[in-house]
Amino acid sequence: MFKNKKFWLIISGSILSFVIVTVISMENTTDITKKEKHTYTKQVTIANITPTSHQSYVQSFAIIQPRWSAKIKSQVDGEIIEVSPNALEGNWVSKDDALAQIDPKRYQAELDEAKQLLSQMQLELKLEQEKTKQIQADWSRSGIKESPSDISMNIPQLKAIEDKVAYAKSKMLYQENMLKHTTIQAPFSGYITIRQISPGQKILEGEELFEIIDNNHLDIHVSLGEQQWNLLDKSIWKKQAANIVNENDELLAQANIVRGGGYLDSKTHQYTLFLEVIQNQVNHSLSGQFVHVQIPGKILDNVLQIPQSALTQEGNVWYIDKKNQLQKYATQALFYKGEWAYVYPPKELKEDTIKIAINPLSSFLIGTVVKEVKH
Repeated sequence: MFKNKKFWLIISGSILSFVIVTVISMENTTDITKKEKHTYTKQVTIANITPTSHQSYVQSFAIIQPRWSAKIKSQVDGEIIEVSPNALEGNWVSKDDALAQIDPKRYQAELDEAKQLLSQMQLELKLEQEKTKQIQADWSRSGIKESPSDISMNIPQLKAIEDKVAYAKSKMLYQENMLKHTTIQAPFSGYITIRQISPGQKILEGEELFEIIDNNHLDIHVSLGEQQWNLLDKSIWKKQAANIVNENDELLAQANIVRGGGYLDSKTHQYTLFLEVIQNQVNHSLSGQFVHVQIPGKILDNVLQIPQSALTQEGNVWYIDKKNQLQKYATQALFYKGEWAYVYPPKELKEDTIKIAINPLSSFLIGTVVKEVKH
């Protein structure tokens, strides 16, 4: 009796275990089926985009540079007796403004001495000229038919005095120039960026005193790769203004292309364009400012304007075909503008509206059936 009961208990336990395993297996199978079904019905956000013509843009980062910048050096020795309050760093000065004054006493004395020498030489010249006239008159009255020598006519003596007068004039002009250099002046209008002197300081000829940069003429140098260079329409490129925008994509000014493209930079092997900020817009931009330059290029036909997010780092664009299956093709951005990238469509779809996946995932597989969600 006890043995039979034990037998049936074992049989019952085995049956119960089989049922539990079967149920668990069915649940797992159901989960797998659901997951597989979910995978094939993944939702993909798309934008319907049709190839059309677009104005291309060549874009590059650059730094606004002053056309003129100068290190102002002393032309004379001496003691600084005054520094203008306007000559401090950051101040704007006008052309010929006095920035500093070197003690002029020594140079004024040397100028006075040069003037005195010139006056003396001019007097000696006048006397020698009178003497020469008298000698010539006496020779004419003498009736001598032979030609007189230059020395007898006082010509070399007169020439020597004339040379002394010329030397005295040159010396006076030189001393005037030296005295003028005791006043340090701005060579052009701009901002003082460096001041290296103080009142009472003794300086030597050639010593650097200030640095100044121009703020009225601003230039931009742009480096372009071959693809960017080929986007430019060379027939009208100098007639189109480039946009200069800041890091927030706000328009600061416009610039004209003035020259460039005649050679490749030996280090970067890129083309260089030289732009000039339009004169009446220089106040909207600053020298040294890091900017984004946008130059109008050619009109390109049959081009897709897609969100930049739609172009993967590997250079692929994913789209949904007519069977609601994922497809991709490799491409390269022709140019960028704002949040958009501009690319050519695949050859087989160049005239069709294409369902572009806006945010492609790394898990995308070609041929996967998906459900589109319009952006």
